[in-house]
Amino acid sequence: MVDSSNYGRLLDLYRVDQELYEQVAKGLEERIRNVLLQMGSKARVTSRAKELSSLLRKSMQAKYENPEEEIHDRAAARVIVSFEYQVMDVVKALKATFEVIGEENKSENRPIDKLGYLGYHLDVKLRKGDLSGDFNYEGRICEIQVHTQAQTAWADIDHNLRYKTGLDPERQVQRSLLRLVALVEIFDSESNRSRAAITSMDGYEDARMIEELESIFIPLSGRLSDHNFSLFVLPFLRPLYDDDLDVVSLIKVFADAHDQDLRRIYTKYREDSRCDPLLHQPESLIVFERLNSDTFSVQARWPQELSEQTLIAMASIWGSALT
Repeated sequence: MVDSSNYGRLLDLYRVDQELYEQVAKGLEERIRNVLLQMGSKARVTSRAKELSSLLRKSMQAKYENPEEEIHDRAAARVIVSFEYQVMDVVKALKATFEVIGEENKSENRPIDKLGYLGYHLDVKLRKGDLSGDFNYEGRICEIQVHTQAQTAWADIDHNLRYKTGLDPERQVQRSLLRLVALVEIFDSESNRSRAAITSMDGYEDARMIEELESIFIPLSGRLSDHNFSLFVLPFLRPLYDDDLDVVSLIKVFADAHDQDLRRIYTKYREDSRCDPLLHQPESLIVFERLNSDTFSVQARWPQELSEQTLIAMASIWGSALT
């Protein structure tokens, strides 16, 4: 345990680079957000630099002999996914991006009769080039948590009820809290099961196609789309293809072949508010692919429900001449 006489030394030490860790936390969040976009994920990211008061209190706890070296969450980020099955996809992408020096599946390793955090936690050591910005972050260690929304809710409750108070609840209160943990696990399990059931239902075809198109569009455009708008517009664009064609496979081949062209277009018009909303949707890939493959057929089949000006604008952006 750190001697209480070290309080002043630790305060001076932590105060020197507190601003640096605030930069690290912001840079870490930005890098993770880019990783998620490149994998087509809609997960949310938050970050924080540990406040001096919290850092000092943690440093004085009995379990730390050398808190300057042992505390790894001075800068931390949390990735929040919708479904439990998505956790390991995100973990895999993060492990491919950062140098991981420690990891733990809190959900699997937690004893069934103990309280504590859930989710997957990674300790990463930053290397040169990991973050953008000109500041000395190399060698700094950060924590990344990957949680479901339910696990995040539990983490916030646990933090406020136990961590902040520093008290061990009575047995009956612990039993109540353990029931909450069980509810989190039930919520995630039933969410996974319900999603699997819904996605296998007849009538889910459009939503499934949108999800597949989003997984192509998001890495190319670096932005999220409006899923409800996609549900609205896709039925009008489906007739641009013959019924026997595998639309998603065609789009994948097209996107691979025109990767740089598509990235250039989406980057150029990303902040242009004059553009038709369709350009900022995954269905824009349908229009571009059809314009690239058969301009005449697109004109002949263009749906009346969508403006002809939309087709003209999209053709101009792609560089196709309409007749």
